[in-house]
Amino acid sequence: MSSAASFLYIEVNLLCVLICGVILIRCLRSIDKRRKARYFCSMTICFEINFLCDLVWRIIDNHHASTPISLNYLINCLYFSAGTLGCYFWFMYAEISQGGWASRRQRNAWLVLLPALGLIGITIASCRTGWVFSIDENNRYLRGPLHLWQLGLSFAYVLLTSAKALCKAFQKKHFERRMELLSLAAFMLLPLGFVLLQVIYLGQVPTLCMGYTVTLLVVYLNILDQRITGAFICHPGVDKG
Repeated sequence: MSSAASFLYIEVNLLCVLICGVILIRCLRSIDKRRKARYFCSMTICFEINFLCDLVWRIIDNHHASTPISLNYLINCLYFSAGTLGCYFWFMYAEISQGGWASRRQRNAWLVLLPALGLIGITIASCRTGWVFSIDENNRYLRGPLHLWQLGLSFAYVLLTSAKALCKAFQKKHFERRMELLSLAAFMLLPLGFVLLQVIYLGQVPTLCMGYTVTLLVVYLNILDQRITGAFICHPGVDKG
């Protein structure tokens, strides 16, 4: 990657970090302590860590900073693990919003967490196995054979619950909640749209980071709208936590 492209990558990531940081600070100051609110805050923290790690990794990978290989491994483990947990917390947030199976009992939430823990275990094991990623002797990041599987299975959390929200949004019985359901569906549609934009136009720009940031902003604005209308974050009869 050229110096100009690398600088743009860092700038975009930094902007996403700042936007998510503002959302997180406002959430921690103003959101109540119910279960759905906690999941949203946890998800925002995870994606904030994910974006920060991506930013630091880009600096290291372009030799703008001299760091030990062990630190590079740590940053990449945090990057993948935070992304996986962020997707899990989004799944739980969306399930509570829709009254889904996973939100009805704490035991169900723990069962849904197991695949995420497995993916995190595989990521950490990559420090020795190279399954998801590896770092060569020149401190350069290399993708492993399970790299796409790790990303795809993590995104499956988002895909499943957001697709369900999209289907519900066009059902007459959910008409009054259509905007809320569409904001949940945006967590699937916007990141995919930004990735497609990267493939076609933008090249080496962190568009997935941009997609998640825009989506977090959309969801947060919807939360604010619900607060104004007296229905903040909890659809009546769904969230008892």
